[in-house]
Amino acid sequence: MADLTYSADAHNVLSKFYNADKMVYVEGDDDVLFWEFIFNKFSNFKVKVQGVGGKPELEKYIKRICDGEINSIAAMDSDFSIFDSDEPRSNVISTCGYSIENTLISPSTIRDVIRAIGRLPQKEVPIDICGEWLRQFIDGSKALIFHDVQNYILGSGLLLSLDNCSRFLISKTEPFLCSKKIEKHIESIGSIIDEGAFHCIQSEVDKHPSGCMGLTRGHYLFSATLAFVSFFIRNIRGKASISNEALFGALILAFEKHFDDSHEHYSHYQSELSRIVA
Repeated sequence: MADLTYSADAHNVLSKFYNADKMVYVEGDDDVLFWEFIFNKFSNFKVKVQGVGGKPELEKYIKRICDGEINSIAAMDSDFSIFDSDEPRSNVISTCGYSIENTLISPSTIRDVIRAIGRLPQKEVPIDICGEWLRQFIDGSKALIFHDVQNYILGSGLLLSLDNCSRFLISKTEPFLCSKKIEKHIESIGSIIDEGAFHCIQSEVDKHPSGCMGLTRGHYLFSATLAFVSFFIRNIRGKASISNEALFGALILAFEKHFDDSHEHYSHYQSELSRIVA
């Protein structure tokens, strides 16, 4: 973890200790591999990427960057910032979707993860099945996502509990959503979609390269992917025990293999990196 207590001068020479041109500060250690890859893909300078222990800590670095105190870069999750009116900040870049998981997870990466962890031949893991499950899952999550966004826009403070999808699945062993559980949950927290908010959210969904998936919380999407990968492998192998760490590592490797100019988020990251002032 980076240390904010360093003086500005110390921060500005820290990159030299790592044989890098720039320090890049990110929210957590899980973000490091993703942003290292993105910078290697699009930048013509060397970077050292460091996690700082969360978004509140990263905001402190961002303030120092924007104030011109330290000559560094910050890379962060977008969350729901597309609904804010803030102007882009120099040397502060963000993900295309809610978080890095929204870029990492796709039918292609899910298929490769299943093959790698389950040790399965390609013909046993049709990409169409992975794509159809992902499409159905996002479609089934639309009500939750819209209520989550409205909660953000209005500052309602409602607890939608979307860090994990398990409570909304039909069972602990099947990665499919139960619409009745979703409806009951929304009713229980007293959330009602405002018509104006609905049209605002739908407008952003229509503009986003990933549609509704781009506004899905990363941990929620990750937990669903873990459930699907485990379900798929278990149906063939009879058992599956996959840790969060194993899934994340496999997703990173699969993403690095598939990320090219055909990826729907490619132009976003290319544009974000082009804004960096050396």
